Amino acid sequence: PLSPDPADIHIEDIAHHLSLLCRYNGGIIRFLSVAEHCVRVSRRAEWLVAVTGRDPIVAAKWGLLHDAAEYPLNHMPRPVKYAPGMEGRRAIEHQLGRVILTKFGLPLEEPPEIKVADLEMLSAEVRQLKPGAWADPEWRATAPGGTLLDPPDVGALGWSPEEARAAFLIRFHELWGP
Repeated sequence: PLSPDPADIHIEDIAHHLSLLCRYNGGIIRFLSVAEHCVRVSRRAEWLVAVTGRDPIVAAKWGLLHDAAEYPLNHMPRPVKYAPGMEGRRAIEHQLGRVILTKFGLPLEEPPEIKVADLEMLSAEVRQLKPGAWADPEWRATAPGGTLLDPPDVGALGWSPEEARAAFLIRFHELWGP
């Protein structure tokens, strides 16, 4: 991850690793993988862009890969990820993310809907899987913009790693083709 080579990056590896990484460093009432989060952000971003009249596929692809750089680095939960002293870790993740985006033919500029979809999913995840944090103003203040959004209805969260891996790869092939 410190000197990424696009030839060494494979979607199957990303799907496998992200399906086994638990969001919130495991501090939730049931397992939720980064892969499931990415699939859900992808779907939500596609929907958010579709209502604008712009092509929703770029946003859907971006949503699927928005946390892909975590695959060799692990998931770093808020607020630790943005704490002073973590700039080096964020720089490594940023560089690896750029290589991944380029490898899969995406623009380096994040569509604005990704942040919205990501925050909406964060809100849905916290409400379902970290209920004490939903009511805690101190924890809520660590969300981007200092607040959690009212989450969309996303159904029950918590796919198994096998389900998350399969859903991630299915979504990838829906968007990029076989």
